[in-house]
Amino acid sequence: MDHRREMGPKLQAARPEAKQGQIFTPEIGRVFRRLIATPFNGPDGQRIRASLRRAEPVKGIQLRANEKYPERIPLQSTPPTLLLDLPKLPPELDYRIVGRSLVLRDVAANMIVDFLPDALPAQ
Repeated sequence: MDHRREMGPKLQAARPEAKQGQIFTPEIGRVFRRLIATPFNGPDGQRIRASLRRAEPVKGIQLRANEKYPERIPLQSTPPTLLLDLPKLPPELDYRIVGRSLVLRDVAANMIVDFLPDALPAQ
């Protein structure tokens, strides 16, 4: 836990102007939304939705790039079927779901690197 406390401020200092959309640019966002919509609209769509409902859905968090992911809020798993269609990440990063947003998170620092609003199709 001490490692996280040390890493967070260092990452914030390294990216003081970080804001939503610097990684998930409009063009990249369109690609990710299409990649995410494909399995939702396919034969696994209902299973993905059910998996997200069972995994303590996370809603109501005010997401901000370059801020800590709230420690009191559970980290909702991203269904493996959905991850198969997304670009593979290095072990230092992971994808998380918050409401309908896709979050790119620095694992060691528990920091939100960027997020894509409305990434998941509406119910």
